Amino acid sequence: MYLPINFPPGVPVVMRDGRLDGPLPHEYTIIECTRDVCAPFVEEIHYAQRWPSVSFRFALMRGFETRGIITFGKPATAQFRNSYFGKPNAPYVFELNRLALLPDQEPNEASRLIGAALKMLYARRGPTLVVSLADTSQGHLGTVYQATNFTYVGLTASRPDYRIIDPATGKPMALHNQTLSDLARGKELPGEKRRATLDRLFGAENVSLVDRPRKHRYVTALGPHKFRHAALNEWLRYEQKPYPKRGAA
Repeated sequence: MYLPINFPPGVPVVMRDGRLDGPLPHEYTIIECTRDVCAPFVEEIHYAQRWPSVSFRFALMRGFETRGIITFGKPATAQFRNSYFGKPNAPYVFELNRLALLPDQEPNEASRLIGAALKMLYARRGPTLVVSLADTSQGHLGTVYQATNFTYVGLTASRPDYRIIDPATGKPMALHNQTLSDLARGKELPGEKRRATLDRLFGAENVSLVDRPRKHRYVTALGPHKFRHAALNEWLRYEQKPYPKRGAA
């Protein structure tokens, strides 16, 4: 069981434009944390149960109790980096790739963490474009992104993913599609296609294609007004759409 992180009193709290701006209400604070203290919390609580590529990580604290962790990282593929705001703006793009809160979360803890973390992210690196995905297979709608004024740009496209059964355990392997590509790279025989390589590595009976769960896409821009306006009105390559609502047809 994950134990709360204990931090000494007097740690820095919310950053606004690079300046300390006092604690959040109700004795909440937002602090940066290192991988060794953030990763166990995320791996236990987040449904993906793995630590992604992370550049920035922040913790929501109530007193000395860790209530949640949020992380931001560079997207794993060039296609992801380029697709939202165009290739020239890809260096600005970061993915909000983990949001993990305790199961007994209080009202507004998630939006409190996101809002403060975005301000700290801007204070750390300047103008930034943030993309976050809400997984429909987990019943996620992205309500917390709606509450924090992200822009909604629809669902990801429907596409297949490889599903690999571990021959040793008979259970599906928790492998991201990019991880499978990395495993197969360099092991291909001359003229061999990806599926044939995976069949040979894992056994054809253990390899299949399944539909990748679609995800709700949300974006936001951090920076001066001119940067935010250009990002959402000129650079954004997807149509802005009304927020999805649970139970809507």
